[in-house]
Amino acid sequence: MRHGGLRYGFFVLLLLAAPDLLAQRVWVAPGPFLRFGYGPSLSETDYSTYAIEPYALKGELGYQFPLGLSLGLAYEGGNYPKVSRTYHRFHVIQGLLRWRVFPFKRLSHYFNIGPHITLGGYKTGFGINAALGADYVLTRNVAFFVEGSANAVFPDRASEGIRSGRAAFDGLGFLGAGLRITFRPLPIPIRTLNIEGPAQLQRREYGTFTARVDDQATQPVSYIWFMGDGAQYTGPVVEHRYRLPGRYEIQVQARNAAGVVRTATHLVEVVETPRAVRIVAFQPLADTIKRGNFVTFEAQIEGAPSIRYFWNFGDGNGMLTTDNQYRLEEGLRAGTMSLHARTSHRFDRPGTYTVSLIADNELGRDSVQARIVVEPTACDLISTLESVSFEFGRSTLTDSARAVLERNARVLQSCPELVVQLVGYTDYVGGEAFNALLSLRRALAVYNYYQQQGIEPERLIFRGLGELPPPCPNPADRPGCRELRRVDTIVIRWPR
Repeated sequence: MRHGGLRYGFFVLLLLAAPDLLAQRVWVAPGPFLRFGYGPSLSETDYSTYAIEPYALKGELGYQFPLGLSLGLAYEGGNYPKVSRTYHRFHVIQGLLRWRVFPFKRLSHYFNIGPHITLGGYKTGFGINAALGADYVLTRNVAFFVEGSANAVFPDRASEGIRSGRAAFDGLGFLGAGLRITFRPLPIPIRTLNIEGPAQLQRREYGTFTARVDDQATQPVSYIWFMGDGAQYTGPVVEHRYRLPGRYEIQVQARNAAGVVRTATHLVEVVETPRAVRIVAFQPLADTIKRGNFVTFEAQIEGAPSIRYFWNFGDGNGMLTTDNQYRLEEGLRAGTMSLHARTSHRFDRPGTYTVSLIADNELGRDSVQARIVVEPTACDLISTLESVSFEFGRSTLTDSARAVLERNARVLQSCPELVVQLVGYTDYVGGEAFNALLSLRRALAVYNYYQQQGIEPERLIFRGLGELPPPCPNPADRPGCRELRRVDTIVIRWPR
């Protein structure tokens, strides 16, 4: 029952590891390990000839090196009843050097060799151990092995106490299967590093680049990318686009806990098909303004250089601009420009204007339009100001006249673009020459008052037109006619 329990426990461990059998490209990991196995024992002594004994147990504590070599201290013990009636339980202590022939494959055969000491027989024996086996890696920490081993025990009578002369030594062996468990695998360095990604990109097109290491390398792996244009990234997958055409060498460095840095490079060529000019956006910052105010226009233009663009404001004014932003060397143009065009303009007359932006390059032409409404200002609606009256035969300003002119001056101060003509008159009483001079003196009096209020002389024109003929609008007004004795302030619209 005891041996049946061992068999049962061994197969339970095998079943627990079975789900990982689906893993691919797993190999024996370096580091300390424990091996234990079970199977029938073998003997070749003076009593037994190639006899199959009931059972043997095998255990080993060792260290696996990266290239398939390992060192271990092993114990092999079992029941050998056919060796001798007196001595049949043996304990073999072994020092082992093992070579796994294919260290980076899942299934590989291996060889053991090393010295041993045998206890439990007639006397303590010693000799050489040799074994041939094969193991299959279930997971990175667990492997299944099948092994046949033989121990040459010296001297000949060490096992059973008999020296018959058949051979110079006795033989004790093991034939069975077991599991190998790695306690804490050492990190496995990166063996291969490759870059997957496009070999050609359009300028400003995003490209995806992926770094791949071999499946056996210990994770996690850190990556540093150098994209050849000054940009750097981290991570196994990066996206990048290039501003200018050319050939770029991409470099990635990978490192894991093993400390070995691997480097891979990848060449990518960035090209661009020249594009006809295109106005992708055009917007005035206002579509209705007051006359005399500035309005700003903005546009986004793309295309192969050189790009020329012309603003036509619809009022007889325009502006031409040429831009050639990307020039790699003299005489060589490359790239698609993306430029921001901006200008401001002032319209001097009310009305509705169609503003056009026209752009072209060697491959095409594009144009857009916008409608701008220019509304008159409050000053534009003023055509005349209040008139002032004078006493009979006089050219001096009365208090009421000064109050009227003060209101007119405030209007002129708030509308600096207004130019006015001051026209003086008299009534029909008096001589013609006297009235002509008197009308001029009255206009001059208004002119001087406006100047005293800060109105620029170049905005003032004065003249006297003499007498106005009857009838008088108010016949009761005596002497003469008060309403005819006046100075008019008339707004003049100069062509803009």
